[in-house]
Amino acid sequence: MAWLPHPVGPAMQWRLARAERPLPPPTPGEAATALNAQVLVSARELAGLDAAAGRRPDDAASVVLGGAYPTGNQRLLDRAILWREVCAAGPGADDAALHSHARLARSAHLRRIGIVCRQAISAAASWPDARPAGARL
Repeated sequence: MAWLPHPVGPAMQWRLARAERPLPPPTPGEAATALNAQVLVSARELAGLDAAAGRRPDDAASVVLGGAYPTGNQRLLDRAILWREVCAAGPGADDAALHSHARLARSAHLRRIGIVCRQAISAAASWPDARPAGARL
């Protein structure tokens, strides 16, 4: 349940409403799948724009996760940070050769990849391995 405020003149009246639980955050596996899918879709669409590709960012350094995180989380984090940096560098790459529709399409795809990257970064850093060191499944 949730209490929702409702102004009544100079006072505040509270109404009780049914609340729904938010969806759980994506797991690292789900986030990696979503990142790969979005990159593939965007790459296919951006290839049709005939825009020159930019340079890979030199400063795409990652954060090192602690020992409680699986190596897959670290790989996902590294990849998501790299793609986020690529998307940040994308709008500044050779805009003179693009018409307005191509600029808008590129901006939309880079924005979508950026959103998925943020979700992947969150998923990679939010799911430490709960098993004790040396434990097997």
